[in-house]
Amino acid sequence: MQSHQTRNVIVELTQLLQLQESDNLEIFKGVSAIASDITHSDRSSLYLCTHGCQSLITKVAQGMQRDIIIRLGEGIAGMCAKTRTPIIENHVQSNPIFNHEIDKTSGYTTLRTIAVPIIDKDGALLGVIQVLNKPSDYTPEEMQTLQLIATMVSVLVTSIEHKKTLQEQLFAKSYQLQTLNESLQAQVATQIEANRRQELLLFKQAKHASMGEIMDAVAHQWKQPLSVMSTYTMQLRFSTPDEMSTNVIESFAKKFERQIHHLTSTLNEFRSFFRPSKAPKPFKLSRATHKVLELIGEDLAKASITVQTAIDSHLELVGIENEFKHVLINLLNNAKDAFIENKITHRRIMVRASDEKGATVVEVEDNAGGISAAVLPHIFEANVTTKGEGEGTGIGLYLSAMIIDKMNGTITARTANGGSTFVMLFEDYTVEGEGAPK
Repeated sequence: MQSHQTRNVIVELTQLLQLQESDNLEIFKGVSAIASDITHSDRSSLYLCTHGCQSLITKVAQGMQRDIIIRLGEGIAGMCAKTRTPIIENHVQSNPIFNHEIDKTSGYTTLRTIAVPIIDKDGALLGVIQVLNKPSDYTPEEMQTLQLIATMVSVLVTSIEHKKTLQEQLFAKSYQLQTLNESLQAQVATQIEANRRQELLLFKQAKHASMGEIMDAVAHQWKQPLSVMSTYTMQLRFSTPDEMSTNVIESFAKKFERQIHHLTSTLNEFRSFFRPSKAPKPFKLSRATHKVLELIGEDLAKASITVQTAIDSHLELVGIENEFKHVLINLLNNAKDAFIENKITHRRIMVRASDEKGATVVEVEDNAGGISAAVLPHIFEANVTTKGEGEGTGIGLYLSAMIIDKMNGTITARTANGGSTFVMLFEDYTVEGEGAPK
């Protein structure tokens, strides 16, 4: 084969190989056309292995309307594939291995042919390329040209198969990733729901734990007005008719009304604390603190604890007020227990709040002895308590931290000057809708 023909074949095939993003069938048709033109053949066929390379099927069969399937060893192309050896035959009709059935079926008469195996770099058979019916005899040089074309086709087929494998792997990985993503989404949703249920359970447990303490506080607050009303009743019982003037009766009535109002107010605060509330909204910090002290102030006073407050009246927080009250009650009751456990004589709690650079800071400070260095880093974890065995649930401060977090805030603790200080920091936010933090 002349050198310029070789160059032409290489150039044309290289241009085809660069079109791998195109339809593969069109590329194979281009290869067959080049094979026919360069060998001056009437037509050509390109076979590829199928069924585990036990047979060949045409990818391109010029002049044929249907695919041709031949077994290895059958006909000239089949024998070429079986022996993996090029075959040049200029007297096809007299060759005993020629398969006349294909000519009968197609109505085409094959006179001359060259068949060359397509083999990859590892020696595996990929197919056969065959040219048919040059006007004159085929030459060894033309067989060499077809072998060059077969080599280029081997590169093309290998590249196509590699691309197909990569696409299949990519699809498999994409499917695995999609499945994993869906699984992770389901797991995240399940975990979020489990966390929500756990949070509700902890809050319920904490409220139940607080209920006994608040009931004691309510009973203590009711004891005084009930005692006063009992005294009024005794006075009325031993009064003579002459002493029961209209003014005296009116005076007793007003006294009873004041005591009843005190009882009703305490009961309403108790009911409000345990009434479910779901919608976050703005509330006055000073009012919430005052209501907490109405609930447990008498109990703290009974324990000889002085509670002082320094809260700017305009300060507001956004959240569920009863939940924030629960945080304050938990901090105050923890301080009360620490005072008693550590046998502190002069007992003082300071609740202060201020606006610092757009953030609201709430501090609850006591002089009850502080928190040990071993416990302090874990104080807001579940099942951590500073109280004696069987005396603490270990969920009060954990739940308090969750409540503050829901309110777009943080809570920290420190020990200094013989006491503890809990600091709640609420970042600035914009109230929208019903007042939920943005």
